[in-house]
Amino acid sequence: MEDVIVPPPPPQEPAAAPSPLRSARFITMFAFLCVTFALGQFHRSSGAVMSPVFVDELMLGAEQLGLVIGGMFITQGLMQIPSAVLLDRYGSRNVMPAMTLVAVAGCGLIGIADSWLTILTGRVLLGVGFATTLLGAYPVFVRWGRPEIIATLTGRYLFVGGIGALSATLPLAWVIEVFSWRSVYLALGAATLVSALMTYVVLRDSPNDGAGAGGGARMPAPRATLRGSITGMGEVLADRRIWPVLTIALFLYSPLQVLIGLWAGPFLKDVHQVPALERSYILLAMAVAMNLGMLMFGPIERHFNTRRRVILYATSAICLMFLALALAGYAHLWAAVALFVLIELAAPFFVVVLVHSQVMFPPEYASRVVSLINLLAISGIFVSQYLTGHVIGAVTDDPAVTGSVLGYRLVFALMAAVFGVITLVYRRTRDIPPRG
Repeated sequence: MEDVIVPPPPPQEPAAAPSPLRSARFITMFAFLCVTFALGQFHRSSGAVMSPVFVDELMLGAEQLGLVIGGMFITQGLMQIPSAVLLDRYGSRNVMPAMTLVAVAGCGLIGIADSWLTILTGRVLLGVGFATTLLGAYPVFVRWGRPEIIATLTGRYLFVGGIGALSATLPLAWVIEVFSWRSVYLALGAATLVSALMTYVVLRDSPNDGAGAGGGARMPAPRATLRGSITGMGEVLADRRIWPVLTIALFLYSPLQVLIGLWAGPFLKDVHQVPALERSYILLAMAVAMNLGMLMFGPIERHFNTRRRVILYATSAICLMFLALALAGYAHLWAAVALFVLIELAAPFFVVVLVHSQVMFPPEYASRVVSLINLLAISGIFVSQYLTGHVIGAVTDDPAVTGSVLGYRLVFALMAAVFGVITLVYRRTRDIPPRG
């Protein structure tokens, strides 16, 4: 009898990795990461509400106010590269909660502050503490999720951060009316402490970290050095294609942070005598427009299949609207409010800039590109706020107000000029359409 040769079974296809959205552990991790990110966005966007409070309580001048509010941003920007190295070497679970504890100290220091220097120190600590809220979450998404859902996870994460920014408008103004601003900051410190501790308890850098997590890691944890990070940045800097992007990066977030982050509140108070609660409604409308802009630009670039033209149209519109504010914003309250809202709607054009810059390079360069742009863009918030503070302070001599009509008009005219230059510079980039 002849032996029967049984062919080997066909190789089994590896099972698709389950969606992290079906994992209770990941959902819990995601929730606490979102809470910490939203707290950071709250502090970034609280300047318009807190600026008049700091001026009234501590007698800050315009220059001091610009320095105090911008201190968080320059620190957060400068911390991008060191934070990335720490995250690569020690993982998000260890680094993010540890750095968030620095933000707890910042909240407490502001809550007991009796001078502008103390508030500045507290804001600097906030910048350090929240420097990893986006950088640290992204590698977690990459290691837990399939490639096709990373954008969805990141988008939802940014949207929740926007809710934190919304909370820094009307809700913050209302809470300050009911309680004191010092109590608000001490409560924020307690909430941040709880978030940091819970993040450490639940967070895992990859699915095979810790007890009870099954399966292998989808991506090995990188081990970078400071020298390697700096070398990588140099490689990106040497490529001429990204030079126009880097030229405008310093002012990438200016429309958001010059208005909703700082001067919209004082302008409404000083120029149009809008009471605090009514100002908060206007700031809330601006924050809603900003969040809508976050959701709007992705579909727009895909619909029109262009990135460069979307960016150019947005920067041109922002330029014209700031010019209109400079010419007529002081005379008509509701015209100014409408322009504020429309500027915030157009301001998230930076979402398209980040994508446009990433696709200029191979995928392995993406983190280097984003880190470099964020270094300039977040630091640029400080530059914008500090510079505009000096402009307003130079032409204001009335101690009863933060700024004069002329000062605000000069700031708006300066922003119009900046975005006119940005539009001209960005025309030199090559379009890379979403659909090729």
